[in-house]
Amino acid sequence: MAALAVASLGSAVLSAQSIGVNTTTPDPSAALDVSSTTQGVLIPRMTEAQRTAIASPAAGLLVYQTNNTAGLYQYSGSAWSQVGGSSGALTGAGTNNFVAKFTGAGALGNSQIQDNGTSAAVGIAPQINYALYVYRQQITTNGDGQHTLLGYRTRNSQNDGTGYSFAATNSGTSGFNFWGDIYTFGVAGHNYNDYSRTGGVLGAEQGGNYWGSLGYRSSALNNFGVYGSAAYSSGAGFLATNERTGIGAGFYGGVMGGWVRGEVLGLTTAGELYAAYNVGNEYTSGYQADLVHTGSEKQAAFAQTSTSLKVTDDGYAMLQNGEAVVTMNSSFLAMASTTKRPVITVTAVGKPVALYVRSIDRNTFTVAAVDGSAVEVEFAWTAIAQRVDADQVKVPAALLDAQLDGHLKGTMFNDGNTEQSAKPIWWDGQQLRFDAIPQKPIVKQEPTNR
Repeated sequence: MAALAVASLGSAVLSAQSIGVNTTTPDPSAALDVSSTTQGVLIPRMTEAQRTAIASPAAGLLVYQTNNTAGLYQYSGSAWSQVGGSSGALTGAGTNNFVAKFTGAGALGNSQIQDNGTSAAVGIAPQINYALYVYRQQITTNGDGQHTLLGYRTRNSQNDGTGYSFAATNSGTSGFNFWGDIYTFGVAGHNYNDYSRTGGVLGAEQGGNYWGSLGYRSSALNNFGVYGSAAYSSGAGFLATNERTGIGAGFYGGVMGGWVRGEVLGLTTAGELYAAYNVGNEYTSGYQADLVHTGSEKQAAFAQTSTSLKVTDDGYAMLQNGEAVVTMNSSFLAMASTTKRPVITVTAVGKPVALYVRSIDRNTFTVAAVDGSAVEVEFAWTAIAQRVDADQVKVPAALLDAQLDGHLKGTMFNDGNTEQSAKPIWWDGQQLRFDAIPQKPIVKQEPTNR
């Protein structure tokens, strides 16, 4: 019988442990080693009814089913399953470059995702300029709150960041620009802004209680590079009471807190408590004027200037029996120098009487008639004193530089002018400088593929 079995295999070789077909050296790890470059192995073929009728199939038994869901089937020891799928073969029709999705049980069709091998896209054909392009035409009847792309962040417990860097923050959406080339950005938002109250980028508290926008067009159709509001209780209106909270904008700089330059108007501020308050000294290279309402018009009232820091007081007094002792205002005295006497000027009112200042002390001054007569006459007086802190005033030398205004205007530059560049500004620890800013080397690490 053994000889008959070997003969029936044709060009078979029987070794001690293996049978080889078309090979004289069957692999010792295989009971049967079939070798061919033009033929395959054909296992038993049968219908589904014939397969299920096999009595006590052995685990690992293989057959090819020819009807219904045709394919290769294997018995696991407890049940039959199709090789390559547990629910039958996946069938369907699709379009080139579309990622397949289930359109039914065991059926495939096109999804919204396309992949051409170079770029991927959702809802549109892939574009060569974008690794991933997401397109969606929003439907007005679906209401508000529609977003083409959403990054939603949550966590199982409080997970604080540790700083402001890319590696130290946690965010819903992140844009990382590895190469800081000219006109490149980590996150970019662009908009045609053909309507009002619209912008390129919005940053806001989720309920719209406070928000800021980059590239914003207002309800008046004014265009803003940066616009922000923190004066609302919700995105729909002002607080119902007189209470007010929130700060519209904040800037903190190493050498300069910020600058504003307009081609027509510079900086305009308004406020109920105050319009502008400076914590520190204020300097101007122009003049100062108060615009005083005089009924139906305004009149310019220019501020007096002096080469030193001064404080003034004035008033009227009466010369009685040829003499008058005047006590100066306590607020004036509190601000006046304690080591230098004020300058007093007196002028008679109503009569041509020659007056002079007989004496001046810390709090008072005495006025008398020049001729010594015991006249009674009203007079006006003015006191000008050096301010108590005048000796501490030292104008920084950098501010007295005749070229400072030009340097600052060069720093306050419109970067929309692509034919020129802004002038740098920095502090070297001792002086203000407008030459090239020293640059620290940037150590970069390419992201690893995951």
